[in-house]
Amino acid sequence: MNSLFHRVAVTVGAALLALLAVPTALGVGPEVRTLPTDFIRPPRLEPGTYQTRPAFVPRTTFTLGEGWYGAQETHSAWCVGKGSYPTPASFREALGRIRICVFRLGPRYSTAISRFKALTTLTAGPSMPIRVGGYPGVSFHAAVHGKRSLLPGITPFFDLLPGGEQIFLNVRGKAVLLGIEISPRTHGEAAVRGVLRTMRFPP
Repeated sequence: MNSLFHRVAVTVGAALLALLAVPTALGVGPEVRTLPTDFIRPPRLEPGTYQTRPAFVPRTTFTLGEGWYGAQETHSAWCVGKGSYPTPASFREALGRIRICVFRLGPRYSTAISRFKALTTLTAGPSMPIRVGGYPGVSFHAAVHGKRSLLPGITPFFDLLPGGEQIFLNVRGKAVLLGIEISPRTHGEAAVRGVLRTMRFPP
């Protein structure tokens, strides 16, 4: 009887440990912070791992080091950034000189890319295959004609500035756009790639 009780106790204990380990493996453990909401100025973020708020689909987790700011602006968009920007006049500038903004798109993945290539306010140029968080996509370095380019039919929440990178991802059938801006372009690339390497899209 004691032997049977011992085996049952060990089995139940192992099962409980496995259940406790699942949230951490999926990036939803207690050590994962939820990205704050802010519509005026993005707050400074403590170093660590963050996840998007529940309304953003696909749910996204990522890890930041020192000096990052960020917030989720809407149910469909969130941004992080770092590096001082003199006298910021907007949410975008307040993020800093290195900015990563992520948008959930309404159109399907292939439709969003086709519309992007067809815009007359920019020249999309060649695309390069890329994977972020294990999901496939394409990367552009579009040449913007003028000071900025709106993205009609793709997303109403973002306009492209010259010199940026645009990554379209297909995450389980959901189209996602990563808008990356670095000013000046020669600085900050390593910081951006470091964040992208930690980005995951848990179910």
